[in-house]
Amino acid sequence: MSLINGRPLMPPTATGWYWKAVGRLRGPDPDEDINEAEAALYESKRFPRVTAHQLRHTAASLMIADGAHIKTIQKQLGHKSATVTLDHYGHLYPDDLDDIAARMGVRFRRGCGKPCGENAGTTR
Repeated sequence: MSLINGRPLMPPTATGWYWKAVGRLRGPDPDEDINEAEAALYESKRFPRVTAHQLRHTAASLMIADGAHIKTIQKQLGHKSATVTLDHYGHLYPDDLDDIAARMGVRFRRGCGKPCGENAGTTR
């Protein structure tokens, strides 16, 4: 759990500093007398309503995309274990089974004739 001054870090409230900052970035709400198409265009150009939880997921996604170690991400997010982090964000890791198989194949071909690992000295 994240702590500030010994107290739990609480999510922002609707009247707190976070939503006030988002409101400043978004700008004023459109006038009520504009039509639906104008309102949609205005909304599409505004800063999005981003929750603190969405920012947390964005930070995790960016760390994964940049190749951060899972333990680093776990600590940054305050998860109890790397398993929790992987359960939440494991789908963001690339599926590299083909790449791993190719690299293992290269190692196997290079190492032919040499004993390796647990199979050293075994015969069939």
